Amino acid sequence: MAQLNVYVPDSVDTKIRALAKKAKKSVSKYIAELFAKQHDQKSAWPKDFFSEVAAQWRGDLKEIPRDKPDDIEEF
Repeated sequence: MAQLNVYVPDSVDTKIRALAKKAKKSVSKYIAELFAKQHDQKSAWPKDFFSEVAAQWRGDLKEIPRDKPDDIEEF
């Protein structure tokens, strides 16, 4: 298992240790699980998102109004 050394302010250390103790976990396990949870949430769509949310769309899609482009001169 890899080992990391991280420097944090004393106030952060105190909070991490208190939260880990409250969760009845070691500091290492608490931080590893916190990272894994945060990483998984950021890197994946929620389970069944496309079948449960996107597939529920009803009706026509409206065209987005756009300004006409300026005349473009050829090179």
